[in-house]
Formats: sequence, C-alpha cells, structure tokens
Amino acid sequence: MSAVSTIYKGSASFGRFMAKFWAIVITILSVFIVFSGINFIRSVSKYSKKSTGKVESKMCKSGICEYVISYIDENNKPITAKISSSMLIELNTQVEISYIPSDPTKIRFTSENTESSGYFLIFLGIFLTIGVWFWVWVTKKYEFAASASGISSAVDIFRK
Repeated sequence: MSAVSTIYKGSASFGRFMAKFWAIVITILSVFIVFSGINFIRSVSKYSKKSTGKVESKMCKSGICEYVISYIDENNKPITAKISSSMLIELNTQVEISYIPSDPTKIRFTSENTESSGYFLIFLGIFLTIGVWFWVWVTKKYEFAASASGISSAVDIFRK
C-alpha cells in the first residue's frame, strides 16, 4: 500500500470518526433545543395578561439588552420588572408586554411571547439532528467525503 493510499484511508477513518463524534454532540444539544422549544410553547399561556409598559432604563452588552419596564397590572398596581432581549428599544418608549398574573414581575415582550418561537426551536433541533446524521451517512457511503472531512478536521485542529 502506498503512502498516499495510507494517508487517504487514514484521513477517511478520521473523517468518519469526527462525523460520528459531532453527530453525538449535536444530537445531545438538539435534544435540549427541542425540550426548550416545548417548554417555551407551554409557557406562552402562563403569560396570559397584557399591558402597555414604558422603558425606564436599559443596559446593553454583546447584543443583548436588559430593560427595566414599568407598567400597570390588571389590579391597577404599578409594577417594575426587568427583561432581557436582543431587540433594540429606545428609552421612554411604550411597549406591549405580557405577564404572569400570579407573578407580575415575570414579563415578556408580547411580540416574543408566541408559540412560533417554540416551534422554531423544535424545528431547529430536528433539522440539526437530521443534517448531522445525514453527514455521517455521506461519510460512510463516500470515502472521498470522509477523507475530505478528515483532512479538514485535522487542519482545523492544527490551526488552533
């Protein structure tokens, strides 16, 4: 067996190993993503009351802003609560919020309190899992793809 053939076979084996390794890791992460989506869908109905609030302050870091929102709950009681979001909202802006009646300090922006967010997480988790296991199948069926993946993974390891 020539040196090139040995390298080709070795890189293919390494490519298959890396494909399986990442498939397991991403599958585990995908399970958490799917469960997060399911929990989010279940939580939407808990945020059953709506109100208009005012952005009192904000602090942004790394694309996520923490806002302090003041609003009047269903009992005409003034509430101040914190919320984090990637949305950029100016101070003193009126915003629609949804809150849990039993704990009015737990709020969400009404626009973010939709089941579609949970369904997106479920879809994402399933899509990632199918995609990564499809790649395992490709590397098992096509030695060239496994070898290319192995070489790419090895280069990435040495680059870091």
